[in-house]
Amino acid sequence: MPAPELLLIKRMEDLQTELIGRCESGQFLIVDSFPVAADPDSAFPGSGRSYIYVMRYLFTPDGVFFQAEHMKIEYLPDRECSHLVEEKKREFLNDLGLHTFCDITVKLFAITVDGVKFGLLYSEETESINLEPGPIITFMEPWDGEYYT
Repeated sequence: MPAPELLLIKRMEDLQTELIGRCESGQFLIVDSFPVAADPDSAFPGSGRSYIYVMRYLFTPDGVFFQAEHMKIEYLPDRECSHLVEEKKREFLNDLGLHTFCDITVKLFAITVDGVKFGLLYSEETESINLEPGPIITFMEPWDGEYYT
């Protein structure tokens, strides 16, 4: 079955979709990624460096993606960086101005940041939609907003 034109994403407190909702410019989704290896074409190929990306995606009221902002935080297994991730997520949220937490409905999209593909991407092989990179979360039929982590 093909992907839906609009994907419902349910807000689930204390999970990956805790920071979604509506704001003055439309809809928003703020998430962080799993550790992502450094881009092989970067200045540090093969360096073993990994990064966590904090992403803020903005969508029009009718669900069309129009902007992403990100913060890249170096991930080291022996270094606690979750406080940096949470600080940036809160900063992204506060920068929105007035906002309401709620379910959102958006169109699929893809962008590339530092040579890494991000977005909501449909996989024909698994007939699922994944929030990439990762996948961070996976949506499947019946496309009711529920997801797997």
